[in-house]
Amino acid sequence: MLFTFFFFMNAAFSQPGREEIIQYKIKSVTKTYLMGKPAQKIEEKNYYTRKGDDSLEYYCGKISFTFKSFTDSKGTITKLEKYDAENAMDEVHLYKYNKDGSYSIEIAGHSAGTILQSEYDRNNKCLREIYSGTDTLQFSYNDKGKLDKIFYYTKGEEPEQIGSIIYGSKGLAERAESLPEEKARYFKYNNKGLVSEMKTVTKGKTDNTFFYSYEFWE
Repeated sequence: MLFTFFFFMNAAFSQPGREEIIQYKIKSVTKTYLMGKPAQKIEEKNYYTRKGDDSLEYYCGKISFTFKSFTDSKGTITKLEKYDAENAMDEVHLYKYNKDGSYSIEIAGHSAGTILQSEYDRNNKCLREIYSGTDTLQFSYNDKGKLDKIFYYTKGEEPEQIGSIIYGSKGLAERAESLPEEKARYFKYNNKGLVSEMKTVTKGKTDNTFFYSYEFWE
């Protein structure tokens, strides 16, 4: 269950999803939090292209990864190459498109094979994430198009619900709960409806609090 909880909590609002990045024209996301003893402030900053793809990653003010994009004759992205701070290739992201507008992004680690394949519908909603070809997270959306349930399964197994998202009267997620553990994430929002604060809680005790700020393309 540790595997499923870890990936559920990363899937549930740890960073804006691809749908939000494209919809809100997000240029960068800065996440800050405290880590270690004595606690030190950590800052992670991710930049995105105008089309919503990864561009740059910074960790505590130092560049950690850069991305080089490749497009076809129509300007549609087909591949991203990810390089570390020493300019060594770390990953390759391959884009595959379907006639109905849905698509997938396959991430292959350098000399490690496929480590993640994400499947999206034509509106950039993530439907499924497959880790190393076996462990799968499946995402369910309510009638308003909001993520409400997360399921987990491996090959040959039936999907099992491992998480749920609870929404408030304004249509924003109030918390994400892991099943059956007593673990949750609670959210606060800025005036654009994007997460500005996320608190992780285990059995009623706060584990950590993450703060988010954004830059937008004009």
